[in-house]
Amino acid sequence: MPANLKSVIKQIEELTKRAEKLRIEEAAKIAQAVKSIKEQMRKHGLTVAHLSAAGSAMKATVGKSMVKVGKATAKAGSALKANDKRLKVKPKYRNKKGETWAGRGKPPRWMAAELKAGKKKEDFLIK
Repeated sequence: MPANLKSVIKQIEELTKRAEKLRIEEAAKIAQAVKSIKEQMRKHGLTVAHLSAAGSAMKATVGKSMVKVGKATAKAGSALKANDKRLKVKPKYRNKKGETWAGRGKPPRWMAAELKAGKKKEDFLIK
């Protein structure tokens, strides 16, 4: 083996050892941070639910600036939720069982099965 190849292999081994040492140190720092956070939460009687609620409250007070998200508009910092009426789309297709699909995204299983059986999307259009 040429001398320069040996030196590169040696460097790789040294760097691998250093990287593993750094990974261990980083994991220890994270573990200490988690321990500290848990202690503070216990001290103040907080749960994860409190943190989530506090985050939502902070987002609500961000301001009145508006953010465009797709076709929906929301206040900056507010989370657009699935039950947000601005995001709902009226169903376009319905099967005999009453299951619906808006026609967006991947077709639901019932529609895929019907299409595979030879039916057309138009057969399920809601009039």
